[in-house]
Amino acid sequence: MLKALDERLKRLSKDPNDDFHSRVRARIGKKATRLFEQRLKNLICLMPQLLFRGLEHCRRDEIPAEIKRSIGFALTYLYHPDDFLPEKNNEFFGYLDDAYCIALVYEKVLKTLRKARLKLSPADEDFLKQFSLMKKSIRIVIPDEGKAIGEMVGGMFKGDHSSFHAIFR
Repeated sequence: MLKALDERLKRLSKDPNDDFHSRVRARIGKKATRLFEQRLKNLICLMPQLLFRGLEHCRRDEIPAEIKRSIGFALTYLYHPDDFLPEKNNEFFGYLDDAYCIALVYEKVLKTLRKARLKLSPADEDFLKQFSLMKKSIRIVIPDEGKAIGEMVGGMFKGDHSSFHAIFR
């Protein structure tokens, strides 16, 4: 499943006919530089790795059950056809909300491991640094969706699944 997603995302990210640039540009204007867009694309393409690593980390006893469940919720969100930016209507751009959701969950997993005083891999440390910079960029491009996803993910960690379930009614 993750391998197929990885291949699909790589293919879509390189598709010269994809309108990712146009969709980002329509939302934020000239701030949509190629570098800005490439960072967003990179995060989208990183999703399968984040999910795999998140699932691996969740095997550890130091990860509380609600955070383990959040990985399942993130997978459900990813594969739900009617999320905030459905892939069916938005092509590659439609994965940006999924990437943000998964990255928020993965960030929480890593911060939980840090809090338990466990050493993170260099890749995980790098992710935390890069994602702290990316959050602002994502919220610029998808402000309403980003806010709702942040609230949904935050609620999941507190055991409140109502905002998650409300999306899929």
